[in-house]
Amino acid sequence: MAPQRNHELPDGNHVIVIDTESASGHLSTMLQRFREGKTEPMVFGDTGEPEAVIISFAQWLEYQELLEDAAAAARVEETTRQRLETTPPEAYVPRERSRLRLKGEQPDSDG
Repeated sequence: MAPQRNHELPDGNHVIVIDTESASGHLSTMLQRFREGKTEPMVFGDTGEPEAVIISFAQWLEYQELLEDAAAAARVEETTRQRLETTPPEAYVPRERSRLRLKGEQPDSDG
C-alpha cells in the first residue's frame, strides 16, 4: 500500500489515511504538534481505509465530556418518554390554567 491515501467520508469531506508503519514513525512528530497547539488528528490504517485516529489528550477530554452530555440527554429523553406514556396529560397541566383554557379566557402574561 502507498504510505498515504485520500479517503472520502460519507459527508463528502476527505481525510488522508496513512499506513500503520508510517503512523508509528510519526508519533513523536504528532506529540510535538499537539504540544504546539495544533489539533489535526492522524488517521491511519493498513488497508487504505481509516481504522484508527490519534488525537490530542485535550481533544479526547472534550469528546469524553460530549459523550457524558449526550448520555445525560438520552436519559432525560427516555425518562420523559416513559412519563408521557404512563401519565395522563392532566397531571402536567395545572388545574387553574386548564380551567382558563376551558373557559376560552386568555392566560395571564406569565403563561
